[in-house]
This record gives sequence, C-alpha cells and structure tokens, in this order.
Amino acid sequence: SSDVLCRVAASSHQELQNALLALNRSPYISRSTSVVVLSTVVAPRTLPLLAGHPRSAPRRAPAYRDAP
Repeated sequence: SSDVLCRVAASSHQELQNALLALNRSPYISRSTSVVVLSTVVAPRTLPLLAGHPRSAPRRAPAYRDAP
C-alpha cells in the first residue's frame, strides 16, 4: 500500500512530531501513515540485493532441458 518507506530517527518525541508535521506540510506528499517500530523487524538492505549471489542453477525449468 506504500510508494515510499521513509525511516526517520529523532532525538525526542518533540523532534519526531516536528519531522512528521513538516512531512505533512510538503506539497509533494498527498497522504502519509506513521508507524513507530521499537525493534528491528527487517534488517536494512541496499540495492542490488542479488548482486553478491549470482545464480548457479539453470534459469530454465527441468521440463525444458534437452533430453540426454
């Protein structure tokens, strides 16, 4: 349901509120939803996710392999 996920860190509740209010005033944001996460649910990732792990298996399904 999201187009962009933005992680925000703040030094206090007031700083977090100020950051969220500034986002809501932006002419580029039509609506937003805030969620407070108190633990790491998903570890941060960067692109490209698969660059370090090239595929070693064939890309075609076994049924399409040439018969021996």
